[in-house]
Amino acid sequence: MATLMQSYKWENTQLGSPEGWPESLKTSLRIILKSAYPMFIWWGKDLIMFHNDAYLPVLGKKHPDCLGKSAKDVWAEIWKDINGFVTSVLDGNTMFAEDLKLYLERLGFSEETYWTFSYSPIICNNGKVEGLFCACSEETTKVLQKRRLQTLIDIADMSTRNTTVAQMLNSSVHILCTNEEDVPFAAIYQIDNSGSRAQLKAQNGLAKRLDIFDETLELNDTYTNGWQLHKLSLTAPTNLVR
Repeated sequence: MATLMQSYKWENTQLGSPEGWPESLKTSLRIILKSAYPMFIWWGKDLIMFHNDAYLPVLGKKHPDCLGKSAKDVWAEIWKDINGFVTSVLDGNTMFAEDLKLYLERLGFSEETYWTFSYSPIICNNGKVEGLFCACSEETTKVLQKRRLQTLIDIADMSTRNTTVAQMLNSSVHILCTNEEDVPFAAIYQIDNSGSRAQLKAQNGLAKRLDIFDETLELNDTYTNGWQLHKLSLTAPTNLVR
């Protein structure tokens, strides 16, 4: 990023040639470029973007075009979520967020991500806030693993507390309804004693709204409904609830 910044034609931007930049901006840039931790600077009223190498995975396909652009444009998809933080920092405050959910479009699609970060004001010699400094870390993997593991724990715990099939069905779908982020739609079928038919017994909220599961499945090779649940049933013991 240091090389890219040096070759960038800043004289064609509102910032002008780097020789005329304030010392507070130059000092801040030296700090982030020497750091192995994801950091960025948003400078001036238009919040012009600067960042280090460690921040590149955050940007995805937005790099390298985002250098020298306004953060409001680069991060338009999340600006409503972070605008309050930015406004407060430009008023001279320090802001901190932990595991904040943000839907980024860094790879060409909307992606659920989580971030812990600190926003700090950059104050020039005249005492005015001229920019924003941020150190951040992506916590997406940690948050998703914790959430998914909790669902598995809840299901395992449920199986020890319920004694009837009906109770297990109701408890299972209740747990799945609390985590539609990871299980957007789910259906639970009970196979009859003959092993040739399965009846829909429970489904989560989104599955009900979409109405995508058949009430009854004939479990043989000739029957298909798009989901091919009959193939899964061929390897399952009779009377298995899944």
